[in-house]
Amino acid sequence: MSAPGLQALHAGLAALGEAVGRDDLERADRILADYDLALRRYVEQAGTQAPLDGLRELLRLQNAVVADLRARRQRAADALRQDRQARCAQRAYASAGTAP
Repeated sequence: MSAPGLQALHAGLAALGEAVGRDDLERADRILADYDLALRRYVEQAGTQAPLDGLRELLRLQNAVVADLRARRQRAADALRQDRQARCAQRAYASAGTAP
């Protein structure tokens, strides 16, 4: 299988950004794994002939999408933690006979 060109890598990042934007984190993880593999293949095959400006632009876009992904994951984790704490507090009040 030949390595994808820069256009295909940009398309992969666009798909990743769309999944992240929809908070489809499971799909985003799959796309990110595929993108990482495609990028590695591209760099291995292009070697020193890879256009540095194109790779810099990909890296800039990749960093922005991954930062957004991390922020969304953190917000989801925070929401889960808050929900768990609220349920725990509710059970404690209920067991003490002071349920709200």
